[in-house]
Amino acid sequence: MIPANAFGLSRTIALVSLIFVFLPGITDPCRALDLDLDGIEGFWFDNYNRVDGLPVTYGLHGGTGSLDFHLEAIYRIANERGGWRGAITFRPARDRDIALSLSTYSFSDTRDRWRVGDFENSLSSFLFKEDFRNYYQRKGLTASLLYGLNDILTGEARYRIDEYGSLETRAGVSLFGWAKEFRDNPPVEEGWMGSVELVQEYDTRNDVEQPTMGWHETLLFEISDPALGGDFDFHYTELSVRRFNRVGRGKNIDMRLFAAIGSETAPPQRGIHIHGVGGLRGYPDRFVPHYRAFVSSVEARFSLGKAYRKTPLYRDRIRFLLFADVGGVRSRGPEGAWTLDGDAGVGLEGSGLITYSGIFLALDLDDRDISPRLTFRVRKEY
Repeated sequence: MIPANAFGLSRTIALVSLIFVFLPGITDPCRALDLDLDGIEGFWFDNYNRVDGLPVTYGLHGGTGSLDFHLEAIYRIANERGGWRGAITFRPARDRDIALSLSTYSFSDTRDRWRVGDFENSLSSFLFKEDFRNYYQRKGLTASLLYGLNDILTGEARYRIDEYGSLETRAGVSLFGWAKEFRDNPPVEEGWMGSVELVQEYDTRNDVEQPTMGWHETLLFEISDPALGGDFDFHYTELSVRRFNRVGRGKNIDMRLFAAIGSETAPPQRGIHIHGVGGLRGYPDRFVPHYRAFVSSVEARFSLGKAYRKTPLYRDRIRFLLFADVGGVRSRGPEGAWTLDGDAGVGLEGSGLITYSGIFLALDLDDRDISPRLTFRVRKEY
């Protein structure tokens, strides 16, 4: 167990952060430390969700030649909680991408970003009261070492000591979804978790937002043990592989595999959900955590050609899609069995220099009682 005063350091860092941000004479202590405050970010509203409502954040960053820091003070309106994120990063050599980092934080976190990104989920929550992610409170410290090679291959080792807590659904504001309620946010297994994570990323995409060629692969391995501090004992592995392949002018075949394998003792906050938006698109969202699961997708894209070259918004990048998704989950227990599901569908998407929109119609291939599912996206599926 971690004693209640274990967060003296993190609370001290947070308090110093607030003093640097809000008290007058801010430039004097910074000059004394030879820090360059070139990044007073000011206030902004963070991503709207059903547990925080609309968080208000004040941020600031700066540093020296080899030392950088980033500080954020957060107030979460719906659950009336404060929070923070702060990090100090040291780069010993500018010609090599090696970084040592120490961070402290207290905020609402989620493991569901692989399904729906921050912007899309915030928009869906505010407009229609549809929040596709689950949340938990995470407060702790992380020490990490990062190494990069030619902006293509990176590796990171992290030690984390975090306290996890459950969060309730608190938000109720929505522009068009006033007639319904947000779904309840499920509880997590609370307590302290000490863990070591190893993360590797390989990225050769020609564009981060709208790639047409290249690979993007990430691999995460995590082990948590009481010897590392805390109450949990499990291991967890997560793999994401995406391939973008141009096969002709205006034609692409893109593929994705996302898989996770966790031990029987993994807590609910390490479970994943593969049905619904961002996973098996022909099925309703099922927010039941699974600890051994995968989803694989194939999409074939065909440009609609010269007829749409005059379209000002999308600049001849309107495409017709054929896609298929296959996924499976394994039940817990020594005799656990795999359950496989699949769907197929069509879509229409358009993209410009900074815009994207797509509409997808998917039909499951297993359960004839499920109606076809229609999904609208403002970010590329993967």
